[in-house]
Amino acid sequence: MKKSVIVLLSLLSFLTACEEEKKEKVVIEPGKISGIEECALDGMIVGNYPGPKAQIVYKADGKQVFFCETKELFYVYAEPGKEAQVAALFVQNTATTDWEKPVGSWIDAQKAYYVVGASIQGSMGPTFAPFADRESARPFIKKYGGEIKTFDEIIKMIGG
Repeated sequence: MKKSVIVLLSLLSFLTACEEEKKEKVVIEPGKISGIEECALDGMIVGNYPGPKAQIVYKADGKQVFFCETKELFYVYAEPGKEAQVAALFVQNTATTDWEKPVGSWIDAQKAYYVVGASIQGSMGPTFAPFADRESARPFIKKYGGEIKTFDEIIKMIGG
């Protein structure tokens, strides 16, 4: 009897470890903007406007929604209960894509650094310019002004 319990517990432990390994291997890729995607907030065609874009991938169905600018992502994500629904957040790296016609260059929004208060405008006016690291934001700040904030600092700033 004891031997059976030990074997059963070992098997259960092994299966749990395998399941956790499967979960760790899931990589969520950002979607691509083809030119027809509508902004999840206002219906504008995302690719028709300047400034870095953003997207949310939801856990429940893997649906990807796009935003004309990064500020919109923050306001949606800061809604009560929204964090639990989100599988991934992406923004475009301002250092590696064109401001007027940004393409690709998606980075993890929660790991990005943002220039807040810059003089350059996004699709709806002032926006947050994301960068993969602090150092690559410095030339942008020199040219357009602003200050560097983390994802969490912005969430706190807007009241999330």
